[in-house]
Amino acid sequence: MEHGGVATSSPAAHSARGLKELEEEELEEEEEQLVWDRIPMQRNSESAMSTEWAASEGEVDDDFAERPRPAPPVAMPPIPPIPPAQQETEADDERSTCPVCMERWTAGGATRVVSLRCGHLFCKRCIARWMRGAAAKKRRAQCPECAQPVGRRDVRPIYARSISAVDGEQLQRAQSESRRLAERAAELQAQLGMLETRYAAMCANSSRLGAELAEAADRAAWLEAENAALAARLAERRGSHGSDNDSDDASDAFRPVVRLRATHRSPAADGAMRRLALHPHAPTAYATYSRRAQQLHTLAQIDIHETRAAPLVLPPLHAAEIRAAEPSPHAAAPRYMLTASTDRTAAVVALAGGAPNVAARLALPAPAWACAWDPAAPALCYVGAARGLVLAFDLRHPARALHVWDGPRHGAAAVDFSPVASIAAVPAGAGATRLVVANAAHAYALPPPGAADPWVQLTPDAAAPRRACFALSYDAALGCVAASFRSAAALEHELYAAPPDVWRLRRRLAVASRQTLWARPALFSYVDARRVRRGLFCAGVEASRTLRAWDAGAPGPAAPRVLLDLPHDAGPVLDVRGFQWAPGGQTVLATLTQAAVRIYDVR
Repeated sequence: MEHGGVATSSPAAHSARGLKELEEEELEEEEEQLVWDRIPMQRNSESAMSTEWAASEGEVDDDFAERPRPAPPVAMPPIPPIPPAQQETEADDERSTCPVCMERWTAGGATRVVSLRCGHLFCKRCIARWMRGAAAKKRRAQCPECAQPVGRRDVRPIYARSISAVDGEQLQRAQSESRRLAERAAELQAQLGMLETRYAAMCANSSRLGAELAEAADRAAWLEAENAALAARLAERRGSHGSDNDSDDASDAFRPVVRLRATHRSPAADGAMRRLALHPHAPTAYATYSRRAQQLHTLAQIDIHETRAAPLVLPPLHAAEIRAAEPSPHAAAPRYMLTASTDRTAAVVALAGGAPNVAARLALPAPAWACAWDPAAPALCYVGAARGLVLAFDLRHPARALHVWDGPRHGAAAVDFSPVASIAAVPAGAGATRLVVANAAHAYALPPPGAADPWVQLTPDAAAPRRACFALSYDAALGCVAASFRSAAALEHELYAAPPDVWRLRRRLAVASRQTLWARPALFSYVDARRVRRGLFCAGVEASRTLRAWDAGAPGPAAPRVLLDLPHDAGPVLDVRGFQWAPGGQTVLATLTQAAVRIYDVR
C-alpha cells in the first residue's frame, strides 16, 4: 500500500505527539475495550454451542423422527452481479478505510490515519485499542495485518489530506497495453500511408490512360472526318470532268483541320500575358506573365494534356516585364528557358528537376527585347536589346558578353539605334550559325563574331513610309524565314529563302488590317497523317479578330492560299506558336491574348 502526504517536522516529534494523544484517550476507551475483550468469548461460546448441536444430531429420538420433515427451501433468484462502477467504488472504499473498523480515514480526530513501523495503515483509535488489549493480556502488541511486533514509539501520524492505494501491477499492465496499442497504431498509420501512395499512383495512372484513350479516340474521329472530307472532295472533282480548278481542288483536299482543345485563362484578373513559348521536348506551353500591382514578372506554365488545369505561376524571375522567352532546342542539354526583360537582364531558367530556378543571370547594358538559342552550340545564346545592340553569351562564362554587335553602320557612323525586336538563329553549314535580326525598319544578317563586316540589309526599302519590321520567324524544315512589317494601313508578311547567303524573296502577302499591337506571327511545319510535310504561316488579324493561316509549304512564287480563318473572340492575338513533337504525332497551334491562351489540335 502507498500513502501520500509530506511531514513538516521530524519523526521524533511526530512520535512524541502521537504518544501524548494516545495517553489522553486511554481513559475514554476503557469501556469500549471491555466490549472488544468480550468478542472472543462470544465467538468461543458460539463455537461450543455449534459443536454440541452437531454431537446431538446423532441421538435423534423416535418422536422427532416421526415428525414430518420440513419442506425443502424455496430456490431464491440469483443475485445480480455487481456493476463494474459499483465494484470500482467499493474498491476505492477499501483503499481509503481502516481495515479494522472499516471507517474512512480522516486528517484529525479518533479516525486519524497512522502508520506502524511495518508500513501498514490504521485509524488511531483502532490501533490504540489493539495495543491496550495486548497490554492487558501482558503480551507485546503485534500488527493486525502482518503480526510484526510494534510498540508505542512505532505509531507515526500521517499528515495527508487523502490516502488512496493504487494497484501498481494493474497500472503496469495498463501502461504496457497502451504502448502496444500505440505501436500498433503507428504500424497501421504506416500501412495507411503506403496505401494512400499506391492509390494516388493508381489514380495518376488511370488519368494518364484516360487521357491517352481520349486522345486516341479524338485522333480516330479526326481521321474519319478527314477521310470523309477527302472522299467528298474527290467525288466533286470527278464530277467536274477535269475543270481548270483541279489544282485548287487538290489543295483543298489537304486543308488542315483545326479543333479547339482548351482555353486557359490568366491566373489573375489583373494579370497580363505577352509572349508564348512551346517546349520542344515536352507538351508544355509557357506564357510570360506580369502583375504590375504585385511587381510580379515571371512565367505561367500550361500542361497541354491537362485541359482543365489552371496555369501554374512560377516564382518571380525578373524585376520588370519579360519581353521574350525561348526554350532551349537541344535535347541532350539540360532543359533551359531563356528570358529577356526590360530590367536589363536575361535569365537562364532550369526547368527540369523540381521547382524552376535561375541557373544564370546575364547583365545587359540596355533593356532587352528579344532572345534566341544557338542551334549548333547548346552553351551559346543571343540577346537583342535597345540602342540596336545584339549580345552573344557563353553560359560557361556568363559574367560578360562573348561578343557585341552595336547596330547597322555606314562606315564608322551608326545609322540606327532602334531596339532589336526579334532574332532568328539560322544554321549556315559546318556547325556555323548566322543571325538574322529585325529592328524598327529592316531585317539584317549579322556578320560572324569577330568579323569587321557590316550588317547586311535583307529587306528592301519599302515605298510606303514608316514601315516597321517587328517580327521574324524561322523554320529549318522549310528553309524559310518570315519577316513581318506593319504600317499605318496594312500588315505585310514576306517569306524569304534561307540561309542569308542566298537570301531571296519567295512570296509576299498583304493583310488589309491596321496593326496597333506588337503581335508576333509564327512559321512552322508538321508531318500530317499521310506523311506529307505541311507548312503554315499563322498571324492574328487585329481588325477582324481572327487567326489566319496561309499555306507556306506550297512551291511557286504565287501568293500563299488562305487555309484557315478562325474567329478569335478572346481578344486580339498577341502571339502565335506552333509545334509538332514527333513526325506524324501530336501537333498543336497555340494563340495568346492578354487574358487567355488557346490550344488547338491540328490534323
